[in-house]
Order: sequence, then structure tokens, then C-alpha cells
Amino acid sequence: MFFKDLKNADALLNDDFEKDSYHLIIESKGKVLGTGRLTISNSNVGIISQMAVASEFQRNGVGKLIVKTLLKKCHEFAVEKVELSASITALKFYKKLNFVPFGEVFASKKTGALHQKMCLELK
Repeated sequence: MFFKDLKNADALLNDDFEKDSYHLIIESKGKVLGTGRLTISNSNVGIISQMAVASEFQRNGVGKLIVKTLLKKCHEFAVEKVELSASITALKFYKKLNFVPFGEVFASKKTGALHQKMCLELK
């Protein structure tokens, strides 16, 4: 679902952080509705990545459920800051969840799609 149309999808998904991350898959009746991944860096920063929601389930709360669940995991590990790289089309979604953009818009090294770094300070 995430990189399904790219020839090198396996290499893009199985990066250096894959084995040390928490993966969340939301499914219903055997169908994957959405996914997300949380990596906690050596500096205790949570990094949310590989967020994807099947198009027919977007705008139905699946993405919000994934982010909120990953943020709960951050609280379990006393993470104080969470970062992510949002695709330009998802900026509004993350802003609604109180993420704040920082830095310049950039092209993803993996896909070339435009992204914006965002962060959320946890209390």
C-alpha cells in the first residue's frame, strides 16, 4: 500500500530503522486500512513514518487513530518530542493533530514527493 507502485518498494520499506521500530497496522475483515511506524531515536525523539491509509478509508478517522496510538506509545517511553515528514497533501491533517511545521519543504529521497518536517512537543 505504501510504495506499491514503485519498483524498489521492498528496499524503501526495509530501511535501517525497520527492525527497531514499532509498527501499527489497522485492519478490518482481513483488509489493511492503514499503517504507521514509530522509531524512537537515541536522543529520545519519536519519529513517525510510513503513514498510509487506503484511499477508500481516508477521512474516516483511521489516520487519526494511527497517530494517536503511536503517540500513546511515545508517552509509555517518556518521549517528549515527536517528529515526522509530512507529504504536502497531509499538512492540514497533521496540523489538526497539533503538529507544527519547521524547516523548508523538501523532496523525499525515497519518492521525490514534496514533504515538510513537522514536530509535536509532548507534555
